[in-house]
Amino acid sequence: MRLFACAMCRRSLYLLVGLDGPTLLRQAEDATDEGGNATTIRLPIEELRDYAAQHSINARGREAQRGEVEASHLLQSCRDPVHPFSQTEWSAAWHNAMLARNPFLWNNPNSEEGGPNEQLAAIRDIFGNPFRSVAFDPSWLTSPVVSLAQGSYADRAFDRLPILANALEESGCNDADILTHCRGSGPHYRGCWVVDSLLGKE
Repeated sequence: MRLFACAMCRRSLYLLVGLDGPTLLRQAEDATDEGGNATTIRLPIEELRDYAAQHSINARGREAQRGEVEASHLLQSCRDPVHPFSQTEWSAAWHNAMLARNPFLWNNPNSEEGGPNEQLAAIRDIFGNPFRSVAFDPSWLTSPVVSLAQGSYADRAFDRLPILANALEESGCNDADILTHCRGSGPHYRGCWVVDSLLGKE
C-alpha cells in the first residue's frame, strides 16, 4: 500500500521546483522496503511541510503554484513514518489515490495524468490480479532470472522486464500472465508483482 502511494506521486515530482523529488521518493521507497518503522525512516518531513507553506496561494499569490503544494502533499504521505500493521499505509494509499490528479489540474484542467486509468495501471502492476493467483516454480529461479530481477528492482530499471521474460521462458516458465506482464508497456513501479514474487518479497 505504501508503494502504491509512492507510485501515485511519481508523475508529479517535476512540479517540486527547488527540491530533488526523485531522491526524496527513492528514500521513501527504500525505507518502506527496509520495514518502514520509526527507526528506519528518519526523513526530514518538515522540509516538505515548509515547502508547501512557502508555495501556498497565500504566500505566492498565484494559483499556478498550487500544483507544487499538491505534489508536496502527495510526497509527504509517502515519507511520513511508516509503522507495520497499522492504518498508516492504508491512509497514505487512499489519500494519494484521491488526490493524485490534483497537481496537474492546477496547470492543465484537461489533464488525465494521475487519473483513474493511471491508478488502475499501478494497482495491476503492484497487486496483480487477485482473481488469478500465479504459482512461481522454484525451478525458474536460474542465475540469469534472479540477476535480472535483482537488477531491475535495485535500479528501478523496469525497462529490463522484457529481457527478464525471455530469461523466464528459457528457464521453463510458460505462464501467460507473467510473460505478458513483463512484455507489456507498463507502467511498472517499485513493488511490481512479478519482480517481487521472483525475489520472495511480500
